[in-house]
Amino acid sequence: MLPETDLSICRLAPDDAPELLAFYRSLSPPVARMFLPTDYVSPDAIREHFDMVRSGLCISLGLFGRGRRILGHAFVQGIGCSRPMLGIGLHDSVIGQGHGRRLMQLLLHETDRLKVPVVSLNVVKTNARAERLYRSMGFVITGQATFRRRNDSWSMERSRPDEHPSP
Repeated sequence: MLPETDLSICRLAPDDAPELLAFYRSLSPPVARMFLPTDYVSPDAIREHFDMVRSGLCISLGLFGRGRRILGHAFVQGIGCSRPMLGIGLHDSVIGQGHGRRLMQLLLHETDRLKVPVVSLNVVKTNARAERLYRSMGFVITGQATFRRRNDSWSMERSRPDEHPSP
């Protein structure tokens, strides 16, 4: 597959539900193993996601290609909770092109604007590329987590940068 050009990042809306479901179903098995907590993403799960977006409990961004095809999804759910959780996933065709960084920057800018004090995530220990991205965005390892197997992942978190740094 040739790389997509002219990709854009936009907030997702309920009208994007069919494309978001198609995105999740298009992920290759290796990408899905690193990102999806279940083997199957249902229309009900997508509907629940958009219910959280509507209620203000979730920020949801999509990376769009031609024809409004979703090639990436980044979200923070649990806004207003003590440890909102970030998730990000990209279609195989756009991995390694800087789009994950762009999605993360916009998502973290939004959480900072909302004054979310801490954002958490889990990353599979074998996903070195993602771990490097998260570290470069200010995330630090806080412990181990279980994703598919006991302690197969790192728990990471990022505190909102201090608005008034010390002199």
